[in-house]
Amino acid sequence: MSNRIGNIFIKHYNKRIHIIVYTLFIFILLAIAIGVKSEKEKQPFVVICPATGMVDDGMKVIIKRALSIANKGAEGFILEVDTPGGLVDSAVDITNILLEAKCPTVAYIHGMGAISAGALISYACKHIVMSPGSNIGASAPIIMGEAQPSEEFNEKTKSYLRSRYRSLAEVNGHDPLLAEAMVDSKIEVWGIRTPANIFQFFRTEEEAKSALQKYNLNNNPEGNSQTQKLPNQNDMVRLPNLIMFASYEPFNPNTGEGYNIANTSDTSQKSLLSPSPNIKKICREGELLTLTSKEALDYGLACTTVENIDELLKYFHWENCERIQIEPTWGERLFKFLVNPIVAGLLLLLGIGGIVYGNENSGIWTTRHYRSYMFGFIFRGTSCYWSC
Repeated sequence: MSNRIGNIFIKHYNKRIHIIVYTLFIFILLAIAIGVKSEKEKQPFVVICPATGMVDDGMKVIIKRALSIANKGAEGFILEVDTPGGLVDSAVDITNILLEAKCPTVAYIHGMGAISAGALISYACKHIVMSPGSNIGASAPIIMGEAQPSEEFNEKTKSYLRSRYRSLAEVNGHDPLLAEAMVDSKIEVWGIRTPANIFQFFRTEEEAKSALQKYNLNNNPEGNSQTQKLPNQNDMVRLPNLIMFASYEPFNPNTGEGYNIANTSDTSQKSLLSPSPNIKKICREGELLTLTSKEALDYGLACTTVENIDELLKYFHWENCERIQIEPTWGERLFKFLVNPIVAGLLLLLGIGGIVYGNENSGIWTTRHYRSYMFGFIFRGTSCYWSC
């Protein structure tokens, strides 16, 4: 009897030991898993999000999801811009989303470039980087389906876009006048290179000449430097030190002399230059401003040019960071398809057709549901038809 009781005790004791061992083993595995996860979370990462095709609500949804990931501790957020433009409302919403970023934002412009609404969302990023052969600009608004909108309506939309560009330029340190010239063809832009090797932009040639004269007087020992004031430094854009105009000699701070045409016997080359070699006409009146990658770099809008994403990561010292490449989900692809204005327009016609057919056959159950489905699809797609 005593042996039986002892065996039962040993059996239960061993069972408890097994339970304790298994419990400890599970806790050890959980601790290892949590440690691996925490190490992974501590690893620096960058988020790369595409902004290709038409700028619409579908693109807005993708960028919003990508930025929510970047705001969880990313070293940077890279927006790959390759778009011909799109809807104004969607572009403005995207700029609001980008301004909420908690990390540095970079617009990497490649392919066809950042045209129209693409330029607006690029201005919402802290840094602009372009690949050779890409462009940025031509951001005048148009009304889809209306050939010649009224002058008042044109000025109203342009006024808002000019103001929006200025706001984004103030936040991110870009030049506002270049952006306004992308929106309004009535704006003329003149530029001078200052002794600090930066470009400053003006609306008229007279303003540019006046500013250049002040620079010369302030750097001339015989001039009255006490009464002359430099132009506003906040309007200046930094440029690489080695960039210079062709055929110009650098500014000499000791003599106060400006840029001079280099000695050459080719008189035809001199005749092609502007009357004042210190001043350059950036954009003519009547033309929308569109910049190449080299021009954007020269004028200080782009901080650098790169061939690929690897060079961009190296430029910002992010080459050792984990890359999180955002890809649209099937739901986002479907949503982007449905909100396309062309598709939304077709769905609208189908919905109207369902109404007409339903009035003639009001007792058919499928017709009522057909109309509901068609109009349900177009509610988001027809919300905005302004584009730029």
